[in-house]
Amino acid sequence: MVRRGLRRRLAEPIHLAHIEFVVSASLGIAVDGGTARTPDQLLNAADQDMYVEKARSRAVNPAPGLRGHRDTEDA
Repeated sequence: MVRRGLRRRLAEPIHLAHIEFVVSASLGIAVDGGTARTPDQLLNAADQDMYVEKARSRAVNPAPGLRGHRDTEDA
């Protein structure tokens, strides 16, 4: 529920000096199975997992406008 609320709020544009800004973010929850000894270790592990997942999801689902470009590069 917290994640949905954050996403909903982030989706709202911000207006400053007649300019509209849109914010995006990556959200995640880190759960430790007892391997992290410090909060920094937990945060570092969560960051690594997030970047791996982002790379994996981009490789599987490229943006529609990039499909042709990506196919051309692979050929």
